[in-house]
Amino acid sequence: MAQAQSHYKAKEYFAAKSCLDSLKAGYPKQIAEQKQALQLMRRINLS
Repeated sequence: MAQAQSHYKAKEYFAAKSCLDSLKAGYPKQIAEQKQALQLMRRINLS
């Protein structure tokens, strides 16, 4: 994740997306759960 963030800060978006895709491939269930948690947190903050 740190590597993806450093690519993003350097505006290397393709490299950042590649790092994130690698993480997503390794942990598909955890990524899906994290997305759901973030969506719920956003809904709570908007209420």
